[in-house]
Amino acid sequence: NILLFNENMYNLEEQIAEFYQFKILNPKKEETFDNLTKLAAITCGTQYSVINFIKSEFIFNKSSFGIEEGDIPKEGSFCEQVIINGTLLEIKNSLYFESLKSHTYVLNAPYVRFFAGIPLKLFNSVLIGTLSVFDSSEKELSKSQKESLKLIAKQIETLIELSLQKDTLNSLFEAHLNSATEAMCIVGKENYNILSFNHLFENTIHQIYNRQVHKGNLISEFFNGINLSNFVIGFSKAINGEKVIVERLVTFDNFSVWYYMQYIPIRNSTGQIIAVGFTAKDVSAEHRYKELLDEISNLANVGGWEYNFVTNQFIWTPQTRRIFELEDTYEADEESIIGFIDGEYNKLSFKQAIENLFNDDIPFRLEIPVITALNTKKWIAIKAKALFNGRKCLRIFGAICDITNDKNLQLSLIENKERFKGIVENTADTIYELDVEGNFNYVSPGVIKMTGYLPSELIGFDLRKILHKDDLIKCEAFLANLISVGEDDEVIEYRIIHKDGHVEWHESKCCIIRRNGRLFVMGIARNITIWKNTQDKLKSLNENLQKNAVKLSESEKRYSDLFLESPQPMWLYDLESLNFLQVNKAAIETYGYSKEEFLKMKVWQVRIKEQQEDAKNYHQSNLYTGNNYSVRRQHTTKSGGIIEVELFSNLMVFNEKSYRLVIAVDVTGNIKYLNAIEEQNKKLKEIAWIQSHLVRHPLVNIMGMIPLIQRLPLEELKTNNIIYYLEREAKKLDEVIKDIVNKAMDVEKQELQIGI
Repeated sequence: NILLFNENMYNLEEQIAEFYQFKILNPKKEETFDNLTKLAAITCGTQYSVINFIKSEFIFNKSSFGIEEGDIPKEGSFCEQVIINGTLLEIKNSLYFESLKSHTYVLNAPYVRFFAGIPLKLFNSVLIGTLSVFDSSEKELSKSQKESLKLIAKQIETLIELSLQKDTLNSLFEAHLNSATEAMCIVGKENYNILSFNHLFENTIHQIYNRQVHKGNLISEFFNGINLSNFVIGFSKAINGEKVIVERLVTFDNFSVWYYMQYIPIRNSTGQIIAVGFTAKDVSAEHRYKELLDEISNLANVGGWEYNFVTNQFIWTPQTRRIFELEDTYEADEESIIGFIDGEYNKLSFKQAIENLFNDDIPFRLEIPVITALNTKKWIAIKAKALFNGRKCLRIFGAICDITNDKNLQLSLIENKERFKGIVENTADTIYELDVEGNFNYVSPGVIKMTGYLPSELIGFDLRKILHKDDLIKCEAFLANLISVGEDDEVIEYRIIHKDGHVEWHESKCCIIRRNGRLFVMGIARNITIWKNTQDKLKSLNENLQKNAVKLSESEKRYSDLFLESPQPMWLYDLESLNFLQVNKAAIETYGYSKEEFLKMKVWQVRIKEQQEDAKNYHQSNLYTGNNYSVRRQHTTKSGGIIEVELFSNLMVFNEKSYRLVIAVDVTGNIKYLNAIEEQNKKLKEIAWIQSHLVRHPLVNIMGMIPLIQRLPLEELKTNNIIYYLEREAKKLDEVIKDIVNKAMDVEKQELQIGI
């Protein structure tokens, strides 16, 4: 009466064909089928109902109610229409159903008008026949009647499947028992008597005890002491419905063996447990290998894991437990790894990888963040493969490695590289690299605004082709000297021909770098056209700051140094918090704050005190969220000094956060210079007005008196006071000329003060 030992070992669908021919298609009426046929008619309120099975090109009647029906051709039948429809087919009046209105059952007794039929399938795939109800009157099934008819059809399918299992599994059991790869026996419920066994169990008993085993022997004849106690514990759990799997060291008189043992409940047709299947496999070699593997895994910080779908057992090695900071007694299950994974997206990625491996045998390797049992954040690399038997996955196994240190270093390098790359590629200056022949290897996006050329247009392009002809010799000598001497911090001013044809002044700071045994020139170019007239002061500042640059050997260091050693104050701040994130040396020297002090400040705190509140509100109202801008502002230093600065800012987005890179150019001297020029122009205008108005009046009077002096005698000149008037106008002219001289001297002093 044993029905099932290990259902995973069989494919019942393979037995359907043989069972179908010899079990279902027999003329013997069966009460169970007849009861279900009658139930279908009563439930649907019809005169007739039938269960038909397909037999080649014919329809075989297995059971009927209200009508006697034999084998009929399948073609043109009601049953065929149900099969074609594939699901529940309902015909309210067959006279209006084109394919069946001429059927003999429609034109003759039983004069079928209403018909409803549903396909019968085994294991949801194998079509075997139909369940049908019909009547001589036109009808329509209610929703509940349709559902009931489907349930009756499902009951018929289940009845056949259970019968199939009963007949096929009994015949396969003995073959399976003897084809197993481990020692197996079936032990009775009452007194541990052996009901059946395979040849491996028989050979094992003979090797250990030098005895023959027979059906009816008691287990206690072969097991004793602690071995018998352990067997009874496993047997008791299995007899209560639990499948027990243990790996245990079993000691005999002269030797010990590691066994992998299973206790499996065996049920009869009513589901009652009637016996226990016991299996034992010698895994001593595997256990020794496992101990060695655990030692190696511990040294390499690599743990192992496995999910066995046959035994439904999930295994973690000790090192895997140590990686997740668990006790050695921790029992893993299929949800254990997922439970430690940090983040829903990462959990879904792992589940999808497992699903792809289980269904399609696609191995995977993932790097996933986890949170351990002690709340430690780690990164693990998890790798997995699968073992299949045909298309059936038997086990998934793999390795887990703690890569926290490597991952943190990798993420730090990527973050730094992206941060400084963002700074370089968003700065208004142009960063470039030349080979020793003067051809561009790299150009930052800033070159577009400075030259009109795209970076892609300049890669491999000769620098000489965009240089002004009068600066070619100077630049070639500069490049040759830089390469031969190999000194850093060289600065040169030159003119370039913009793509649209006009000329602009550029300044470049260059150094030599060595990479893979080759020399390259690394440079930073700025457009200095606007500031050419005041370049002495700026050049002095640039040269002083440029002496602090270091060799740029790696791309990340190149980006960092170009920011930190820029001749102009530069800083990076967070648009959300408005905190300074990074400042360069020029900013520290210009404003007088240390780097630590800067990083504790808000960006609006460098404004003069009277403007700080407005600046704070201005920033917090998101008015600075545009891509780029340039403005003039008054800033204050730590010592309280006020400087005029021209601010150039670019928007940067990194890891979905917004930042701003700001360059501050001190234009205090330039403004003073322009104010002095304006004052000087005012005085010159005043001198010009004096010359054109005040000088002209006495001079005209004097010139008018000259003809009178020439015509009148001397005595008349005295009596007419002409001499008096002439002297008076001459004195006026003298005063005006002195005033002009004094104002001219003031202008000269001012020129000396402003350096003209």
